[in-house]
Amino acid sequence: MKSAADIMALPNAAKDRLVSLSQENQMLKAVNRDQQIIMNDLLETVPDLEEMEKKLINVDKKLEETDYQLHQAHSVLFELLSSTQESNNSQVGAILSSLLKNFQSALLNICNDAAVEGNVAVSVLSIMSFEEEISKIIDTLSTKGLYPEDEEQLKERAELSQQHTSKLIAFLNELKGKSE
Repeated sequence: MKSAADIMALPNAAKDRLVSLSQENQMLKAVNRDQQIIMNDLLETVPDLEEMEKKLINVDKKLEETDYQLHQAHSVLFELLSSTQESNNSQVGAILSSLLKNFQSALLNICNDAAVEGNVAVSVLSIMSFEEEISKIIDTLSTKGLYPEDEEQLKERAELSQQHTSKLIAFLNELKGKSE
């Protein structure tokens, strides 16, 4: 049997245990609250995967369209360059001028869309290389007199290309800074 002193000590022991458990409960509530804040922060910073997937699909479609147009232009260009009819040179130059400008514009739009949306899934460097190849084709055709372009148009095209390249380099440097 327990003594009277032991029985009298039970309320104090229960009170001490209640205080201890209450403190532990408060600590667990604080940990839970802090973990909830962290979870909410994570949910806010994780990108919306569905939206990102839609953007990627849209960019892929644009790339496919541009690739198709490039393939068609390449076929026309090959056919025209292998042809020896000089009487059609001015018409050929006008057609090629229009096609190549459209391709360059499409690539500029794809790159700008990707840069504006912060989309790194598109290979910006590949598109820049592709754009450079188109520029080389235009320069070659211009040298051969097959691409009608006056000095003002040449200057405008060079400035547009330089501005575009500068924007992309700034974007890539910004991405590099964020990743470090």
